[in-house]
Amino acid sequence: MVDQELPRKLAVLLHADVVASTQLVRLNEAVAHHRILDVFNRLSDAIAEYGGTTHEIRGDALIAEFGKASDAVGASLEFQQANKAYNDQLGDEILPVVRIGISIGEVIVADRTVTGEGIVLAQRLEQIAQPGGVCIQGAAYDTLPKRLPFDFEDLGECEIKGFDDRVRTLAVSLRSGAKLEKPVNLVDSSALGKVSFTKPSIAVLPFNNMSDDSEQEYFSDGITEDITTELSRFRHLLVISRNSSFTFKNRSVGVKEIGQELGVSHVVEGSVRKAGNRVRVTAQLVETLSGNHMWAERYDGDLDDIFTVQDEVVASVVSKLGLNLRETTTTFAKGRQTDNSSAYDHLLRGRAAWWRGNWNEGFDHLKWSLDADPSFAAAHAWLALQYAYQNFGSTMGFSDEEIVNKTRQHAESALALDDQDPFVHMAASMAFGFSPRPNKDRGLHHSDISIGMNPHDFDIMFCRAYQLAFFGRHVEALQWLEKARGLNPVNTYMLSECFADIYYMMRNYEQALASFRGQGDVPTQVRLVFAACHAQLGQDKEAFSCRADVEQNCPDGFSLSRFVSAQISACARSEDAEHWREGFRMVGIVS
Repeated sequence: MVDQELPRKLAVLLHADVVASTQLVRLNEAVAHHRILDVFNRLSDAIAEYGGTTHEIRGDALIAEFGKASDAVGASLEFQQANKAYNDQLGDEILPVVRIGISIGEVIVADRTVTGEGIVLAQRLEQIAQPGGVCIQGAAYDTLPKRLPFDFEDLGECEIKGFDDRVRTLAVSLRSGAKLEKPVNLVDSSALGKVSFTKPSIAVLPFNNMSDDSEQEYFSDGITEDITTELSRFRHLLVISRNSSFTFKNRSVGVKEIGQELGVSHVVEGSVRKAGNRVRVTAQLVETLSGNHMWAERYDGDLDDIFTVQDEVVASVVSKLGLNLRETTTTFAKGRQTDNSSAYDHLLRGRAAWWRGNWNEGFDHLKWSLDADPSFAAAHAWLALQYAYQNFGSTMGFSDEEIVNKTRQHAESALALDDQDPFVHMAASMAFGFSPRPNKDRGLHHSDISIGMNPHDFDIMFCRAYQLAFFGRHVEALQWLEKARGLNPVNTYMLSECFADIYYMMRNYEQALASFRGQGDVPTQVRLVFAACHAQLGQDKEAFSCRADVEQNCPDGFSLSRFVSAQISACARSEDAEHWREGFRMVGIVS
């Protein structure tokens, strides 16, 4: 009786499976787990780009639904092609290879679970496919337009376990030299009225500081950042980075205009009032196309309740967007934040100082945070990150030896206290990968874990791009940087700096020099990269002009020699290190 009440529909179904996943786990359980998660996240992205919907991941298998067989085949072939290139760069044996089966059938879709003969058939077809291949049911093949650049191998009428009748089965591949054209019904942030979002997208606007004290701004900003981070953990939700969202701080702009500029379907906005130990948080979810308010709530409580409030805001937003709360568990819900309100307050102050570029103040507050709670993993992680950044040009009085010791000490402490937080692994990746004596293998290892835990967080994507770039995997670094740019469409200074580094190492000097085009002043360290680019192009006048500009306008606290040394030592490959050294030598910075 219950089964009859559930809605049934005819759909194109995709079933994907990781080949020999047990063997991968035996090689290295932790790395295999995160790479399998990563491969399904990348497949989910391809599915979304072709208008499909990923319904669930069952261990080492993924299930998705499409409206058209051509989209399912297109997404599958594009992913398989990209995954082969991805695996070719990994350099070890832990390589998740995927098989995919595609069928047309009647199914029941309820609570993000798909059941019915259609999905069973897709699973059986996937088991017929070769590793890295795609198999399709004959009935689905019959719906494909013949103009598409697909090649087929007819496998005949196959006997399928659990089915009385034999099923015509075909292996499908991309025609040699052909390129796929993505569907046209994707997000177009340049035409607001024509946007067709393939999955919910959101920006968390800076919460207004309603406290009597204007200096409490750091607190409302910190709440905004934490909510942004937690929402990014839901892989079926695109979350714009705080870098872009904060460009709307203290600006009177309508949500429709914000939606158009950021390319998002929804925004979260609100306010924070802090008085003594009491906190009031208001939040609302607004649809940008219509301006309709989908949800609003006010929370009053003690400062000690702030994590619960943040978690409730995240849960409410995710629920209103129709996403599955069981998909992930937020940091706050897992109870891994500090119970000490003073420690958390100093963490927020330290983060705010970081974004202002006031590193001395940031160090002080992070140290005071640990004085209040020595077991606060986030404070250790932020300190590890800040010490690592001292390697790139700071003259705050730290010796190389002190930076090495402090960076690794805080990174190890953060990992020991909370190895399930993706930010902790992100900070560890930078700490180990970019200290004065870098451990590039360990840096990349923690980047793998971090991106596996949260593949849609801007900061994690950005740091991964840097890790891969200086590890010598330049093309892959560019791919991650492009993905990160999609979440940071407005404030792109950080991204442009990374683009400049990567293009220099790829010897594409013209592209490196164009990385900041249209963005105003170029940061000091990038002017040094530009000097090396001009020198490599034989443009000596421009090269020495860049160097002179740096020397004349060098900001307080920046060491040219420390930056150059860090840029060279950060390279895992000797040819990249020598390439940097050559460029800097040509403008007389190194001997």
